[in-house]
Amino acid sequence: MIERRASSAVPVPEAAAAPVLATPEFVVEAQALVKKFGRVVALDGADLKLKPGELLGLIGDNGAGKSVLIKCISGALVPDEGEVLVNGKPVISIRR
Repeated sequence: MIERRASSAVPVPEAAAAPVLATPEFVVEAQALVKKFGRVVALDGADLKLKPGELLGLIGDNGAGKSVLIKCISGALVPDEGEVLVNGKPVISIRR
C-alpha cells in the first residue's frame, strides 16, 4: 500500500503581471533593398511593409524580381544594400 504524505512545499506567490511590450506596426519591413547579379539589377530600392495578420501576394512579369525579393527578406540571399526588419528589429542592414 502507498501512503501519501502532506506536501511541505513552500507556497509560490502568483506570477507578477508581465510588462506590456509595444507591438511594432509592421511584422516584416524591407527598406531600399538592392540586389545585383553582375550588371543585372534584380532589385533597385525595393520597399515592403507587412502588418500583423496581413497577407501579401506578389505578381509581376518573369524576371521582375519577385523571387529575389522574397529570398532577400528570408535570408536566402544577402542584399547588396538595404535593410530588413522583423518585429521592428533589424535582421539585415547593409548601407553603402
